Amino acid sequence: MPSDLDVMSARLFKAFAHPVRVALLEALRSGPKCVCELVPLLDVEQPSASNHLSMLRSEGLIVGHKEGRRVIYRLTDDTVPRLLDAAHAFLEKRWQTEASIWRRDQRARTESRTPESDR
Repeated sequence: MPSDLDVMSARLFKAFAHPVRVALLEALRSGPKCVCELVPLLDVEQPSASNHLSMLRSEGLIVGHKEGRRVIYRLTDDTVPRLLDAAHAFLEKRWQTEASIWRRDQRARTESRTPESDR
């Protein structure tokens, strides 16, 4: 049976499971922003951005405070950028490994297609 920590971790990873949410977190790295600033950066509709922000907020990755009629969003703390950095490092290492395998396989395919007379 999954522990409470397993369940909470799964919810955290679910929050990272949409490219718009990751892009929102990346955009907020540079500082607080309102939805009106985030929408043009991400080329999404305002209701979509607001829904994604709501999920990030419910998982504790961002907080928002009102300034007049606007809500200004910011990352909760410096752990969020570190999570993004860790994901990027993991993906870069994975990509390098997969690219190396792909290149090796491509060489093997090319060599296997070379006619006997060319060898």
